[in-house]
Amino acid sequence: MEQNIIDIETLKRAIIERNEQNHIELITNSIAVVSDISMVKFANIVEINMWACVLCVSGSCRLSLNHSDYDIYQGTLLVYQPNQRFKIEQLSDDCRGKILFLANDVVDESLSKITDIFNVMLYVQENPCVQLSEKQCEMLLRYEQLIILKTGETGNLFHKEVANNLLMAMFFELFNIYSQNLLQKDNFKTKSDRVFERFLQCVSKNYKSERSIKFYAQEIGITPKYLSQLCFQVSGRHAGDWIDRFVIAKAKSLLLDSDLTIQQISNSLNFANQSFFGKYFRKQVGQSPRQFRKNGGK
Repeated sequence: MEQNIIDIETLKRAIIERNEQNHIELITNSIAVVSDISMVKFANIVEINMWACVLCVSGSCRLSLNHSDYDIYQGTLLVYQPNQRFKIEQLSDDCRGKILFLANDVVDESLSKITDIFNVMLYVQENPCVQLSEKQCEMLLRYEQLIILKTGETGNLFHKEVANNLLMAMFFELFNIYSQNLLQKDNFKTKSDRVFERFLQCVSKNYKSERSIKFYAQEIGITPKYLSQLCFQVSGRHAGDWIDRFVIAKAKSLLLDSDLTIQQISNSLNFANQSFFGKYFRKQVGQSPRQFRKNGGK
């Protein structure tokens, strides 16, 4: 499993190759729960194309995230955002923990329903580790067990909806924990961080009507080229990628959670016509809006 980019599919293959199914509590096309941190110990630095929540319950571990080292101990939570460079450098013999992997589209859908999170997202990227109280650890582990239970439940007609709402509730709890740290800590921000923060806030207000990098650069007062370079420097994504993420997250939400026609969704997101919206959506998601809705987002 020494590949440069890791996703759910490569994780599944690794489980089969290593014959370590006993360390997997849940794995679907969009979510995985791993009970052995050593399963993500690679020889080389990799890029994990998923979100991940790592909770250490005993022992210790040192890992590198975007070439910065972090030590985690019992009660340490680390939230990993996609497209960052990752490697476990050291792992104590008694290190135990849980890792929750989430596909990007699952997180995007949930985050699209949470307001005023951009400062917190930036803070999490700069400060991925937080020390939890015993009560907070127990709470997150209970969420994890409930999500596992409801995802695999067969006798409940609404088990997917229940699992998705549990996942969103867990996000609220996570962002509350990081928000409290953000409020309590006098966190230094560089000029680039502040510009990136302004960009995200501007996108959150205007993405339904504006998808041009030039528009956002003018709003902030910098050149489009510099804006895209700055975004990549701070977040690992170019400005256009962030705009697309906002648009697609909203489009997915409307396709799954509303009765609007595809034409109406196209209009609400200010596309020239339904055909152009369909091509844009297919390029980003890999399937047409109609297929996405028919498949229930799978």
